[in-house]
Amino acid sequence: MDQEVKKLWIEALLSKKYRQGRDYLRTTDKDGEFHYCCLGVLCDLYAQKVGGRWNDEEYGGFFVDEQGVSNNVVLPQGVVKWAGLSDSCPTVPKAGFLAGAAISAFNDGFDKDGGLVITPHSFEEIAKLIEEHL
Repeated sequence: MDQEVKKLWIEALLSKKYRQGRDYLRTTDKDGEFHYCCLGVLCDLYAQKVGGRWNDEEYGGFFVDEQGVSNNVVLPQGVVKWAGLSDSCPTVPKAGFLAGAAISAFNDGFDKDGGLVITPHSFEEIAKLIEEHL
């Protein structure tokens, strides 16, 4: 991962500027407040540094990168490339997962066979995972 982007992402997650949300890159609550998953925070940083935009007209707050690629649950390819990541949902080590677990699973929680395998983590906990593993 690009070390400058990594630093920005960790700082943003720890800043308390972003309210944490689940399941989508960005959602809006009944009061019009935005809530971001950890990947949504990275998309927002991309928008500030490179461009792109949020399309809240569509369900789940789609993010559209500079190339016009959009998604609402994983990173569009422009964000992946800018951040120096290998895929649209980076993984970090997790016991019981041979190839690791998606960072979004730590944000949202992960249920397997009726049992919670990964509990939702705070932005502070996710920032630590990013620092240690990406």
